[in-house]
Amino acid sequence: MKNIAHYHLILASILSLSAVSGPAFAQQAPQKWVPTRESITISAAPTRNYRIVLSASHLGQAFVVSASMPVPYSDLNLTRDPDADELGRRIHVAAHLVCLQLDQKYPPMQYPILDGFNCEHDAAAEGMSRADHHLQITDNYITGTRLRLRKVRDPRTNKWVVKFTQKFAPDTRDFSRTMITNIYLTPVEADTLAIFEANEIRKNRYHFEFAGRQFCVDMFLGDLFGLVLAEVSFDTDDELESFSPPPFTVAEVTNQELFTGGRLSQLSIADLKDELVRMGIIKSKSPLS
Repeated sequence: MKNIAHYHLILASILSLSAVSGPAFAQQAPQKWVPTRESITISAAPTRNYRIVLSASHLGQAFVVSASMPVPYSDLNLTRDPDADELGRRIHVAAHLVCLQLDQKYPPMQYPILDGFNCEHDAAAEGMSRADHHLQITDNYITGTRLRLRKVRDPRTNKWVVKFTQKFAPDTRDFSRTMITNIYLTPVEADTLAIFEANEIRKNRYHFEFAGRQFCVDMFLGDLFGLVLAEVSFDTDDELESFSPPPFTVAEVTNQELFTGGRLSQLSIADLKDELVRMGIIKSKSPLS
């Protein structure tokens, strides 16, 4: 059992309000767990891809358009240079295709991209950054408990770790301090617990160093795509209390129950954005940078 003190930070705003199906709350019938096909989402980012409307009534008005597509890579071994090169090729092809999709919907002669923006270059660069070394995490939270089933995959080695975890804050008013107990599971045990596949969160976890501290940065997928959270841990209370959030932080949300895993697993991106507006963390439901 570990006692961990940490901060939670929003590093980026909600990027999309796309309609999504709500999370399943009922626990499913037992079935053999099969890893999902892994992919990177390549996007022409809406906060950077502006186009001017050239018409008599809207001359000079800028607005945001976006498109995205997944790039599968579960068939690649990213420890091998040829496979890593193939992933890069797929990302660039996808970047070309998503920008072509936008050009077909918004012809450049009528809707030119603002100076300084390069759709294909920016989409490929963002996709390559998502391909940096990371861990792919799927969490399933068991309704009414402090338990979750976590599956972790390293894309470089294609190795999986599955663990059954109890995580809770001894003081429900202070989420900066949590108790964590992990039980590492065999494949048979993971299959047995596959019944708990409701309340799911999927995310990619990256490690990032800033000002001498290591951050875990989670880029959420699925229903919460667009949310980016960072966590930083401390060995002592003094370190925790003297910590100042870095300048790229949108908001510090350590003690917001909304950002606990069990709570997030019940929300869509639209639900979350409504809550952020209500809490005053963001001002409106329009995308932010």
